[in-house]
Amino acid sequence: MKQFSKLTILGILIFTSIVSKAQTQKSIGINLVPLIAKTLEINGEVKPKQWFAINAGTGYTFNTNYSGIIRWNIGDNTKDRQTSGWFLKSSFLFYPTGLKGKERKTRFFVGAGLALSTYNQSLTYIPFGSSEEPERTMTYKGALLSPIASIGFTSKIASRIYLNWGLQHAFYIPREGVIGTGRYNYQPGLGGQPSEYLQGIVALKYTF
Repeated sequence: MKQFSKLTILGILIFTSIVSKAQTQKSIGINLVPLIAKTLEINGEVKPKQWFAINAGTGYTFNTNYSGIIRWNIGDNTKDRQTSGWFLKSSFLFYPTGLKGKERKTRFFVGAGLALSTYNQSLTYIPFGSSEEPERTMTYKGALLSPIASIGFTSKIASRIYLNWGLQHAFYIPREGVIGTGRYNYQPGLGGQPSEYLQGIVALKYTF
């Protein structure tokens, strides 16, 4: 966790340095959708050309029991599943309509990148029947590096305020050390099921 925290800080410093030196459109914002899962996600973006942008995001999931649109239970004899963790991700965004060099109020984009996500899960196991066995807590920790793809639109809603809206899809990578089936776990920064790791994008951005 400490190493990942250092990596997150380093990523932010590198991105800030790039932003400060680039003579391009720059923005910073927050994705509102992950708040449903007690996740804070901050995004920054540098746009050197009308057709091309670099987007970077980081954040933290604060002990959520969210597992996705459909709530999957591990079993009748379990309770209090919690997930937390840091994440860091970066994507290249392509705006096809920007190839003509014209600024439009709403622009379509597709993106591709990588995300590094850590997870810290816990779950309380309740013994069946009248067993004298005490309740016990199981914990798992780990990290996941996953390719991500995004699709959506950027809309100008005020002179310096923009809205990114769309979907982000992180590709499922089978792994051990998670509580429950891997496909039905919420992964910080990546999202949850029903389609592998899917997360909505409704990001307000301030441009400067």
